[in-house]
Amino acid sequence: MIRDRECQAQCNTAVLLVQDAGTRWALLLAGAFGAYSLRANNMANAMGVFLPTVALQDLHISAWLVLSPT
Repeated sequence: MIRDRECQAQCNTAVLLVQDAGTRWALLLAGAFGAYSLRANNMANAMGVFLPTVALQDLHISAWLVLSPT
């Protein structure tokens, strides 16, 4: 019974390590895509990927001047 628990813990650790490696590769590829797009002066395509991750608020400078992030 104890041996089964040890085996299951090792299997769970192996799965987590594989998922971690996959996540790291995905982040590396996303960063490379963003860097390439920015360097290629393709700003709209580069920022379109990352824009949904940032929730910016409107900036009220005066009663008639409001800067919106959208």
